[in-house]
Amino acid sequence: MNSVTTDDKKNSLKKLILSFWNDLWNLQIGNKLLEIKSDTKPWKAPYEIRRRDQVSITRLRIGHTNVTHAHLMKKENPPICNRCRCQITVKHILNECPVYSTIRTSLHLDTDLFSCLKSNDIAPVLQFVQNCNLKI
Repeated sequence: MNSVTTDDKKNSLKKLILSFWNDLWNLQIGNKLLEIKSDTKPWKAPYEIRRRDQVSITRLRIGHTNVTHAHLMKKENPPICNRCRCQITVKHILNECPVYSTIRTSLHLDTDLFSCLKSNDIAPVLQFVQNCNLKI
């Protein structure tokens, strides 16, 4: 006899919902987090990291930091990089802006946003934020 249990049904439904959610995730346009996270599975935060640092990394990953988005609360224009004359974004700060290139190089920070923020080894990114005196 081959009967389907309630647990089997729950697991099947859960897989279906997660698959649907993942499909929706991948269809999003303009999702900054999608650039560095291709699925909906949770990140495993290192246990030795302080809560404040976890918040900073999350803000960097979603692209919403005080540096890049404080203008919304103040009803001002988006911040412009004095050196590059482009809008300041997390990607610009971590990967592109020549103002931070020396610090970026000294910390061996990955050259693309995905590599910088995807891994659990986020110590170099946190050190970069601290060395650059950024208010995340």
